[in-house]
Amino acid sequence: MQAPRIYNLGEIIVGDSLISDAPLSKEALSQILLTSRPTIKRYDEVCYWEIEDYRQQYPELPREQWLIKKQKRDRTVPLSPYQIWIISGIQICFKHYRKEQPVRNYIKEHQYIFCHSTYEKRLVQLAKAATAA
Repeated sequence: MQAPRIYNLGEIIVGDSLISDAPLSKEALSQILLTSRPTIKRYDEVCYWEIEDYRQQYPELPREQWLIKKQKRDRTVPLSPYQIWIISGIQICFKHYRKEQPVRNYIKEHQYIFCHSTYEKRLVQLAKAATAA
């Protein structure tokens, strides 16, 4: 008799997160994920402050602009495919935990799930699966 499989949220996040082949606006992503734009902005805010690789995907503003805007990075640009993958994974976390602080804690405890290298590994897995089919 086989032991029951333990629920692994990290595997679900990595496996079920949305893979995009092009950047998307937050508005477009909200439509794809069937949620509101303010919810996507909330997810983006959590990701921006908790995930260094995510934050690095936003381009830096010229110094004179970030002094005016009081932020170093341009967050008005479309989300990169990696950021899309992360936000869709954060949506899975919110469905599981329902509140922001437990999601932030999960991210802090499981940084490896949300790093850019995990995303790249997932792309390789998908490419291998596509060529095997």
